[in-house]
Amino acid sequence: MSLDPRDAILQTVCPTVMVPRFTQLDPLQGPGHRFLAAADGLWLEVRRQWLHLVYQLCGQTDVRMPYGEVQQSVEFAFGRVSEDLIQRFLYDAQLAHPDECGAWLIFNELTEMLEYRKLHTLSGGHAHLEVERPPLLPHEHLAVDLHSHGGDIPAFFSPEDDKDDLGEVKLSIVFGNVTSQEISVATRLCVLGLFIPL
Repeated sequence: MSLDPRDAILQTVCPTVMVPRFTQLDPLQGPGHRFLAAADGLWLEVRRQWLHLVYQLCGQTDVRMPYGEVQQSVEFAFGRVSEDLIQRFLYDAQLAHPDECGAWLIFNELTEMLEYRKLHTLSGGHAHLEVERPPLLPHEHLAVDLHSHGGDIPAFFSPEDDKDDLGEVKLSIVFGNVTSQEISVATRLCVLGLFIPL
């Protein structure tokens, strides 16, 4: 069988790797993703400059697979999101209240730190937000997408959020009730259409 050149490109860019049973699997090195056929099902491995994720997509144990095992894991190159960056966003969100507010935390490869970038609002209100996506330099990468809910709306991910986050790889954090004593928070990791609660 002759492989269509388009299939050859797809399989090179996004391969499926059989996890060896008796040899340690080398982790994905550069930015990209691949699928892992393991003893207990199909896994997804994703690497970005700021992220390394291994996540099970579907499990099965009915058929014995001649492959090795992998462990679910998530590693952030920046460690934890600092309280200072969160407080800076909450300050901006409270200033924008009762309208919504947005910001990005950019991972800088040179410093391996997150940098705060407030987003320019194109259109906003207490229940919607349209922002201008800022250009990034080659060593800058979107890692965390922050936005607030306006009014007294609690934090949750709306269908519009699902649409905005579809296909991206980033942490997404929503803050609600930003002027109250009980600020609410919803957090998830968005990975190529997967929404993984954190």
